[in-house]
Amino acid sequence: MLATMLATISGCRRAPSPVQTSRLQAVDYGSLPGARSSQHLELQREIARLEKRHATPIQLELVQAASYQSFSGHDDTASGPPYTPRWAEVLEEEDWSKLHKRIERLFPDGTDRWISLRSSAAQDFAEKHDASRRAIRQIMIEESSPPRVRHSEGLLADVSFLDKAQVYLCWEQIHAVRLTLDQQRADVVPTLAATFEMIGRMAHTDHLVPRLAAAQWRRSSWELVQQLIGSGQFRRPDYEGLQGIAAAQLAQWPRDAQAWTADRAQALHTYEVIRAGYLTSILSRDEIRHFRDVDIMPRLQTAAERIDGDQYYYLQTMREFIRNCDLPYAQRRQQLQAMYAEQKRLQAEPEYPAIAVHLFLANLEPAQRQLALDRALCEAWQLGISVALDPDGRQERVNSMTGEPFVVSHDAAAISIWGATENTGRPLVIPHLPSGNAKRVFEPSGRTRQR
Repeated sequence: MLATMLATISGCRRAPSPVQTSRLQAVDYGSLPGARSSQHLELQREIARLEKRHATPIQLELVQAASYQSFSGHDDTASGPPYTPRWAEVLEEEDWSKLHKRIERLFPDGTDRWISLRSSAAQDFAEKHDASRRAIRQIMIEESSPPRVRHSEGLLADVSFLDKAQVYLCWEQIHAVRLTLDQQRADVVPTLAATFEMIGRMAHTDHLVPRLAAAQWRRSSWELVQQLIGSGQFRRPDYEGLQGIAAAQLAQWPRDAQAWTADRAQALHTYEVIRAGYLTSILSRDEIRHFRDVDIMPRLQTAAERIDGDQYYYLQTMREFIRNCDLPYAQRRQQLQAMYAEQKRLQAEPEYPAIAVHLFLANLEPAQRQLALDRALCEAWQLGISVALDPDGRQERVNSMTGEPFVVSHDAAAISIWGATENTGRPLVIPHLPSGNAKRVFEPSGRTRQR
């Protein structure tokens, strides 16, 4: 499952088999009974502070419901807004499961995705399910809200909509390739727009795993755009359409603090599970083996016995981390490095917060880097398309990841934007518009306008 894979690089915990308990019990944990009954005064103050900000698991769920109302205009509060998006109900659960397994066979790890998308097997797969693709696209036009997650259920919260979204995205990507191969250029950009619309909804889901999935899918979708542009079929209206896609994604970009606040809520829930004696149940066999090999397992068990101090350390750390989420990535990275240095010093202390350090905080930096790269790449695409549309105009944009302007260079064939890819030594390359398509329209003010 994609959700499980992504969790290995995030702060949140998603074990293959979380805890052997009912969902009703899980919801009880969502009210934080253990933390509330603690005699640890500093921890009590932290919980009270979160309550004032409506940031406990149950409170976040209520906030999410209110957000759904504003997205959808849904007024029926008697039953509450649905947790399963309507587009995810186009097919039965069993059918979705089979389709997701098919996707994994069509696109195995390590294969060239562009070649896989063009394969006859992929094209046949998409054509067979074209009615479902079109039905989902129509529902997305009618219903604009992102999926909801039951924060009160913690590790048991259902994020299976991710697998369904992945299937839909593959259908749209394969469809975009088919349209390009058939030279139906006018329909390619609308297909890409539908792809990015679904990705944007995943990014707005209040949970770190969908947010990281959105970053991964957005990157692969921009890679597909680059391949499609390379076909040489795109013209000015298509570039303008791509510029609109990038602008729409950036205009609706979710704050990083939103994802990390949700992740903290899940950690709060998980602390309650640990308090109930289920520490080993939230760990996979590989994790247990690893922690034993590096002699961390005894320290985790000791921390579980003194969990109040461990949880207080976690909440203190996350309070500072979330407060700094709007700072440039470079500054946040420096602060995280200082945090990791402090954790090394704490290893010698008897009150070492092993649960916080090894289960909830260890992977903040790589996850944060993914989110920063996600936005920087989208910014670079918007800039690159703007330069392609107006190559003689003055185009400059600050890279939100570095805090410095993007470096833009031209040659006879393409525009290169530096500083927005995983490999910083390689630029984003966007071909120039074909001759006769790159025009500027001058307004009386003397400023240039895109059209």
